[in-house]
Amino acid sequence: MLGKSRGFLIDLQKDLPTPHLILTVRQNMRSFFPEFIKARATLSIVTILILIHALLWFLNQKNIHTFHNFYLLLGLSKNEFFLGRIWQILSYAFIHGGNYHLLMNALALVTFGLKIENYLGAKFLLLLSLLSILTGGLCFLLSSMGSNESSILVGSSAIAFTYLLAYTTFSPGSKFLPFFLSGKSLGRGLILSSLILSIVNPQSPINELAEIGEMISEASAVPIYQISHACHFGGALVGYLGAKFFLYPTITKDSLRKKRIRQENMHQKP
Repeated sequence: MLGKSRGFLIDLQKDLPTPHLILTVRQNMRSFFPEFIKARATLSIVTILILIHALLWFLNQKNIHTFHNFYLLLGLSKNEFFLGRIWQILSYAFIHGGNYHLLMNALALVTFGLKIENYLGAKFLLLLSLLSILTGGLCFLLSSMGSNESSILVGSSAIAFTYLLAYTTFSPGSKFLPFFLSGKSLGRGLILSSLILSIVNPQSPINELAEIGEMISEASAVPIYQISHACHFGGALVGYLGAKFFLYPTITKDSLRKKRIRQENMHQKP
Protein backbone atom coordinates (compact mmCIF):
# COMPACT_ATOMS: atom_id res chain seq x y z
CA MET A 1 0.00 0.00 0.00
CA LEU A 2 1.36 3.39 -0.99
CA GLY A 3 0.45 4.94 2.35
CA LYS A 4 1.11 8.58 1.41
CA SER A 5 -2.06 9.37 -0.48
CA ARG A 6 -3.74 12.67 0.35
CA GLY A 7 -6.30 15.16 -0.82
CA PHE A 8 -9.04 13.56 -2.92
CA LEU A 9 -7.18 10.25 -2.99
CA ILE A 10 -6.72 7.54 -0.46
CA ASP A 11 -4.95 4.22 -0.80
CA LEU A 12 -6.23 1.44 1.40
CA GLN A 13 -6.78 -2.28 1.53
CA LYS A 14 -10.31 -3.62 1.22
CA ASP A 15 -10.29 -5.04 4.75
CA LEU A 16 -8.79 -1.94 6.40
CA PRO A 17 -10.69 -1.25 9.69
CA THR A 18 -12.40 2.13 10.03
CA PRO A 19 -10.29 3.35 13.04
CA HIS A 20 -7.12 2.43 11.14
CA LEU A 21 -8.45 4.30 8.11
CA ILE A 22 -9.14 7.46 10.14
CA LEU A 23 -5.67 7.31 11.68
CA THR A 24 -4.11 6.89 8.23
CA VAL A 25 -5.99 9.92 6.88
CA ARG A 26 -4.83 12.05 9.84
CA GLN A 27 -1.22 10.98 9.36
CA ASN A 28 -1.44 11.73 5.64
CA MET A 29 -2.82 15.20 6.31
CA ARG A 30 0.05 15.98 8.69
CA SER A 31 2.58 14.96 6.03
CA PHE A 32 0.81 16.91 3.27
CA PHE A 33 2.34 20.33 3.96
CA PRO A 34 6.01 19.24 4.10
CA GLU A 35 5.60 17.50 0.74
CA PHE A 36 3.63 20.46 -0.58
CA ILE A 37 6.53 22.80 0.15
CA LYS A 38 9.05 20.43 -1.47
CA ALA A 39 7.09 20.25 -4.74
CA ARG A 40 8.69 23.39 -6.18
CA ALA A 41 8.06 22.59 -9.84
CA THR A 42 4.37 21.96 -9.21
CA LEU A 43 4.04 25.13 -7.16
CA SER A 44 5.89 27.11 -9.82
CA ILE A 45 3.51 25.95 -12.56
CA VAL A 46 0.42 26.79 -10.50
CA THR A 47 1.88 30.15 -9.45
CA ILE A 48 2.57 31.07 -13.08
CA LEU A 49 -1.00 30.20 -14.03
CA ILE A 50 -2.39 32.35 -11.20
CA LEU A 51 -0.14 35.31 -12.00
CA ILE A 52 -1.03 35.22 -15.69
CA HIS A 53 -4.73 35.07 -14.88
CA ALA A 54 -4.38 37.96 -12.43
CA LEU A 55 -2.51 40.03 -15.03
CA LEU A 56 -5.14 39.43 -17.69
CA TRP A 57 -7.88 40.28 -15.19
CA PHE A 58 -6.10 43.55 -14.32
CA LEU A 59 -5.67 44.52 -17.98
CA ASN A 60 -9.31 43.72 -18.63
CA GLN A 61 -10.46 45.82 -15.65
CA LYS A 62 -8.37 48.76 -16.87
CA ASN A 63 -9.84 48.39 -20.38
CA ILE A 64 -6.33 47.96 -21.78
CA HIS A 65 -7.18 44.62 -23.35
CA THR A 66 -10.26 42.44 -23.03
CA PHE A 67 -10.31 38.76 -22.21
CA HIS A 68 -11.73 38.14 -25.67
CA ASN A 69 -8.68 39.67 -27.32
CA PHE A 70 -6.36 37.54 -25.21
CA TYR A 71 -8.31 34.41 -26.11
CA LEU A 72 -7.94 35.22 -29.81
CA LEU A 73 -4.23 35.88 -29.41
CA LEU A 74 -3.20 33.12 -26.98
CA GLY A 75 -5.97 30.54 -27.11
CA LEU A 76 -5.59 27.69 -29.60
CA SER A 77 -7.78 28.12 -32.64
CA LYS A 78 -7.64 26.01 -35.80
CA ASN A 79 -7.96 28.99 -38.13
CA GLU A 80 -5.49 31.24 -36.30
CA PHE A 81 -2.93 28.47 -35.80
CA PHE A 82 -2.75 27.62 -39.49
CA LEU A 83 -2.52 31.33 -40.34
CA GLY A 84 0.83 31.47 -38.53
CA ARG A 85 0.08 31.88 -34.83
CA ILE A 86 2.00 28.70 -33.99
CA TRP A 87 2.73 29.85 -30.42
CA GLN A 88 -0.88 29.01 -29.59
CA ILE A 89 0.05 25.31 -29.38
CA LEU A 90 1.75 26.22 -26.07
CA SER A 91 0.15 29.46 -24.89
CA TYR A 92 -3.39 28.08 -24.68
CA ALA A 93 -2.49 26.11 -21.55
CA PHE A 94 -1.56 29.25 -19.59
CA ILE A 95 -4.86 31.13 -19.84
CA HIS A 96 -8.25 30.15 -18.45
CA GLY A 97 -11.88 30.87 -19.12
CA GLY A 98 -12.58 32.21 -15.63
CA ASN A 99 -11.83 31.93 -11.93
CA TYR A 100 -13.64 28.61 -11.52
CA HIS A 101 -11.85 27.12 -14.52
CA LEU A 102 -8.50 28.14 -13.05
CA LEU A 103 -9.41 26.93 -9.57
CA MET A 104 -10.41 23.43 -10.69
CA ASN A 105 -7.29 22.99 -12.81
CA ALA A 106 -5.03 24.35 -10.07
CA LEU A 107 -6.51 21.93 -7.53
CA ALA A 108 -5.95 19.00 -9.89
CA LEU A 109 -2.37 20.07 -10.64
CA VAL A 110 -1.51 20.38 -6.95
CA THR A 111 -3.29 17.16 -5.92
CA PHE A 112 -1.54 14.95 -8.46
CA GLY A 113 1.48 17.04 -9.38
CA LEU A 114 3.02 17.04 -5.91
CA LYS A 115 2.73 13.26 -5.76
CA ILE A 116 4.47 12.77 -9.08
CA GLU A 117 7.16 15.31 -8.29
CA ASN A 118 7.93 13.93 -4.83
CA TYR A 119 8.13 10.36 -6.06
CA LEU A 120 9.62 10.80 -9.54
CA GLY A 121 11.32 14.19 -9.56
CA ALA A 122 10.81 17.67 -11.01
CA LYS A 123 12.44 16.91 -14.38
CA PHE A 124 10.01 14.12 -15.13
CA LEU A 125 7.09 16.32 -14.05
CA LEU A 126 8.17 19.18 -16.33
CA LEU A 127 8.71 16.80 -19.25
CA LEU A 128 5.22 15.38 -18.81
CA SER A 129 3.79 18.91 -18.61
CA LEU A 130 5.37 20.00 -21.90
CA LEU A 131 4.37 16.83 -23.73
CA SER A 132 0.83 17.07 -22.40
CA ILE A 133 0.40 20.64 -23.67
CA LEU A 134 1.67 19.74 -27.14
CA THR A 135 -0.26 16.48 -27.43
CA GLY A 136 -3.46 17.95 -26.04
CA GLY A 137 -3.24 20.84 -28.49
CA LEU A 138 -2.55 18.54 -31.45
CA CYS A 139 -5.49 16.30 -30.55
CA PHE A 140 -7.72 19.37 -30.35
CA LEU A 141 -6.58 20.52 -33.80
CA LEU A 142 -7.14 17.07 -35.28
CA SER A 143 -10.64 16.90 -33.81
CA SER A 144 -11.40 20.32 -35.34
CA MET A 145 -10.53 19.24 -38.87
CA GLY A 146 -13.57 19.15 -41.12
CA SER A 147 -15.64 21.30 -38.77
CA ASN A 148 -16.97 24.64 -40.00
CA GLU A 149 -16.85 26.09 -36.49
CA SER A 150 -13.63 27.51 -35.06
CA SER A 151 -13.55 26.84 -31.34
CA ILE A 152 -10.91 28.35 -29.07
CA LEU A 153 -9.11 26.08 -26.60
CA VAL A 154 -7.85 27.50 -23.29
CA GLY A 155 -6.81 25.99 -19.98
CA SER A 156 -4.33 23.55 -18.45
CA SER A 157 -6.70 20.57 -18.39
CA ALA A 158 -4.32 18.54 -20.55
CA ILE A 159 -1.64 18.82 -17.86
CA ALA A 160 -4.14 17.87 -15.15
CA PHE A 161 -5.22 14.76 -17.06
CA THR A 162 -1.58 13.83 -17.64
CA TYR A 163 -0.78 14.05 -13.93
CA LEU A 164 -3.89 12.07 -13.03
CA LEU A 165 -3.22 9.27 -15.52
CA ALA A 166 0.46 9.10 -14.59
CA TYR A 167 -0.52 8.63 -10.97
CA THR A 168 -3.24 6.06 -11.62
CA THR A 169 -0.84 4.12 -13.88
CA PHE A 170 2.09 3.84 -11.49
CA SER A 171 -0.26 3.39 -8.52
CA PRO A 172 -3.15 1.32 -9.93
CA GLY A 173 -4.17 0.04 -6.49
CA SER A 174 -5.01 3.51 -5.12
CA LYS A 175 -8.61 4.15 -4.21
CA PHE A 176 -10.34 7.37 -5.25
CA LEU A 177 -13.04 9.02 -3.20
CA PRO A 178 -16.01 9.22 -3.10
CA PHE A 179 -16.65 5.96 -5.01
CA PHE A 180 -13.45 4.12 -4.03
CA LEU A 181 -12.64 3.35 -7.64
CA SER A 182 -9.23 1.81 -8.19
CA GLY A 183 -6.62 3.86 -9.99
CA LYS A 184 -6.56 1.28 -12.78
CA SER A 185 -10.32 1.46 -13.35
CA LEU A 186 -10.45 5.24 -13.14
CA GLY A 187 -7.53 5.71 -15.52
CA ARG A 188 -8.90 3.38 -18.17
CA GLY A 189 -12.36 4.88 -17.81
CA LEU A 190 -11.09 8.43 -18.35
CA ILE A 191 -9.07 7.48 -21.43
CA LEU A 192 -11.95 5.56 -22.99
CA SER A 193 -14.64 8.16 -22.21
CA SER A 194 -12.50 11.06 -23.46
CA LEU A 195 -11.77 9.20 -26.70
CA ILE A 196 -15.43 8.31 -27.31
CA LEU A 197 -16.70 11.83 -26.58
CA SER A 198 -14.03 13.37 -28.81
CA ILE A 199 -15.16 11.19 -31.71
CA VAL A 200 -18.90 11.33 -31.08
CA ASN A 201 -19.14 15.09 -31.27
CA PRO A 202 -21.91 17.43 -32.55
CA GLN A 203 -19.24 19.22 -34.62
CA SER A 204 -18.06 16.03 -36.31
CA PRO A 205 -17.98 16.18 -40.13
CA ILE A 206 -19.54 12.69 -40.14
CA ASN A 207 -23.29 13.20 -39.90
CA GLU A 208 -23.99 9.97 -38.00
CA LEU A 209 -21.41 10.80 -35.31
CA ALA A 210 -22.64 14.40 -35.10
CA GLU A 211 -26.22 13.19 -34.57
CA ILE A 212 -25.16 10.85 -31.77
CA GLY A 213 -23.20 13.70 -30.19
CA GLU A 214 -26.28 15.94 -30.32
CA MET A 215 -28.34 13.23 -28.65
CA ILE A 216 -25.76 12.91 -25.86
CA SER A 217 -25.65 16.69 -25.47
CA GLU A 218 -29.44 16.95 -25.18
CA ALA A 219 -29.63 14.10 -22.69
CA SER A 220 -26.83 15.46 -20.50
CA ALA A 221 -27.69 17.65 -17.53
CA VAL A 222 -24.44 19.63 -18.00
CA PRO A 223 -22.93 21.27 -21.10
CA ILE A 224 -20.76 18.26 -21.79
CA TYR A 225 -19.35 19.55 -25.10
CA GLN A 226 -18.17 22.92 -23.81
CA ILE A 227 -14.89 21.22 -22.91
CA SER A 228 -12.40 19.65 -25.31
CA HIS A 229 -12.50 15.92 -24.79
CA ALA A 230 -9.87 15.52 -27.50
CA CYS A 231 -7.47 17.68 -25.48
CA HIS A 232 -8.23 15.65 -22.36
CA PHE A 233 -7.60 12.44 -24.28
CA GLY A 234 -4.24 13.75 -25.47
CA GLY A 235 -3.21 14.66 -21.95
CA ALA A 236 -4.42 11.35 -20.53
CA LEU A 237 -2.54 9.43 -23.21
CA VAL A 238 0.71 11.22 -22.34
CA GLY A 239 0.27 10.42 -18.66
CA TYR A 240 -0.48 6.77 -19.32
CA LEU A 241 2.34 6.20 -21.82
CA GLY A 242 4.75 8.26 -19.75
CA ALA A 243 4.19 6.13 -16.69
CA LYS A 244 4.28 2.92 -18.74
CA PHE A 245 7.36 3.48 -20.87
CA PHE A 246 9.38 6.40 -19.49
CA LEU A 247 9.45 4.70 -16.09
CA TYR A 248 10.63 1.32 -17.30
CA PRO A 249 11.34 -0.94 -15.42
CA THR A 250 7.90 -1.01 -13.86
CA ILE A 251 7.66 0.98 -10.64
CA THR A 252 6.38 -0.86 -7.61
CA LYS A 253 5.15 0.53 -4.31
CA ASP A 254 8.25 -0.81 -2.58
CA SER A 255 10.57 0.94 -5.04
CA LEU A 256 8.67 4.21 -4.61
CA ARG A 257 8.87 3.89 -0.84
CA LYS A 258 12.61 3.20 -0.95
CA LYS A 259 13.20 6.15 -3.28
CA ARG A 260 11.22 8.39 -0.98
CA ILE A 261 13.27 7.28 2.04
CA ARG A 262 16.51 8.02 0.14
CA GLN A 263 15.25 11.49 -0.77
CA GLU A 264 14.27 12.23 2.84
CA ASN A 265 17.68 11.07 4.07
CA MET A 266 19.39 13.36 1.56
CA HIS A 267 17.36 16.35 2.80
CA GLN A 268 18.26 15.56 6.41
CA LYS A 269 22.00 15.57 5.75
CA PRO A 270 23.74 18.84 6.83
